[in-house]
Amino acid sequence: MPLKLTTYYRGEDIPELPGKNTFHSKELFHIYEATPGYTPVLIVAFDKDRPVARLLAAIRKSKRWLPAFLVRQCIVYGSGEFLDESLANDKEKEEEVFGEILKSLTQEAARKCVLIEFRNLDNAMFGYRFFRANQFFPVNWLRVRNSLHSSKSAEARFSPSLSDK
Repeated sequence: MPLKLTTYYRGEDIPELPGKNTFHSKELFHIYEATPGYTPVLIVAFDKDRPVARLLAAIRKSKRWLPAFLVRQCIVYGSGEFLDESLANDKEKEEEVFGEILKSLTQEAARKCVLIEFRNLDNAMFGYRFFRANQFFPVNWLRVRNSLHSSKSAEARFSPSLSDK
């Protein structure tokens, strides 16, 4: 399926799109747009005139005291939203659409950012080959789940992402 990717930088240019994912919505785009230090980027994949997927990224500007530490970071929550039901049945096509959007996002954000970070991915293996093709790499994060009612030590509550090392 030949896709047409459209990148939106202003909320007023975004058409009404179907979908229910808050993290890739037009409303969150407007919130980022109104927040100082954030620049939203919405990439929508169209099959002819029908939207099939979208991905919202936020470029965050962090100012420090020294100009050398001016850092821009691109943050994406999840792997986007797929608006076409036929993609849900074909995971291979879904990953290919994601790969095209990821390639476009990488080209766009690499000009402005030092780091592109994907958070809260549902499946760690989804789109893995496309992440690797765009020179992304996985990072294991240490997560400690604290509970005041637990008698376990802190080491016993580490996330499974570090237990395999």
